[in-house]
Parts: sequence; C-alpha cells; structure tokens
Amino acid sequence: MIVTGMGVISPAGFSYPSFFQTLLDAKTVYGPIEAYRDDPQHRIKIGARIADESWKAACSDKGLESDGRAAQMAAATACQAMEDAGLHVQQGLRIAVVMGTTMGEIQEEER
Repeated sequence: MIVTGMGVISPAGFSYPSFFQTLLDAKTVYGPIEAYRDDPQHRIKIGARIADESWKAACSDKGLESDGRAAQMAAATACQAMEDAGLHVQQGLRIAVVMGTTMGEIQEEER
C-alpha cells in the first residue's frame, strides 16, 4: 500500500494548502532581512526569512531543540507530511520520507 502526504514550511505558508494559495495569489514573500541588515558576516541581505516560529508545534515532541533551525524545519515538515498521510509512528512501521531544501543552515554556508 502506498500512502502519500505533504508538508510545507516556507515563507509562503506553513502547510501545503496555505503555500499553494500563496502561489496562486502570486504573493511576494521576500524582502530585506532585518536581522542581517547591519551584520557584516552576512553578505546576503534580501531573502524570504521565516520569522514566525509557530511551525515548531508540528514536531514539538521529538526533542529537536538542539538541532539547527533548518534541521528542525525539515523534521517538522516530515511530521506534517506524515500527519497529512494519516500515518502515526508505530513500532515496526517503515516510513520513507523524501525531502528537499535549498542549502540548509545559512550560518554554515556563510562560514
């Protein structure tokens, strides 16, 4: 049996329906990143930063607080996809997850 689900955490939305609606509405979601404006260590000053952290609720019970922000978002997106598919982690259940991201942690890239 194949079951599919989708999860999205993006400046364009924190769920597949909200993300898709933003695309349909052709909304602009990028602009100056205030946190980097005066920081000489970041050469990129324009982007689509996710400031709202409500996405963390999707996977809050998984103990990911010590992981980097991009890793937390990836895990939360996987949790959304599993919920969307109606899957719940059970012993012996095998679940494959396919994820995509741009480049991961910006702090690592800047170093």
